[in-house]
Amino acid sequence: MKFRITFKDPNGVDYNIQEVVSSILGSYFDELDGYELENVVSEKTLDIEEFIQKWVKWKECITIEFDTIAGTATVVESKNA
Repeated sequence: MKFRITFKDPNGVDYNIQEVVSSILGSYFDELDGYELENVVSEKTLDIEEFIQKWVKWKECITIEFDTIAGTATVVESKNA
């Protein structure tokens, strides 16, 4: 049996992207001051947000299709991609 579930988390995507980018870039750019690091984090966050648009609608909704026969779960492409 196949079925889809859509999850909505208005703040989760933004928060988690910023956390990941900050933690990864922060360790590579120790020499940058707070303002410079903030700009780099902001730029990379926008890059990731653009990339995930294929699967995440409005930066808050994602649909997963589950297949109980195949034992799989697949993220469904967003219609706004």
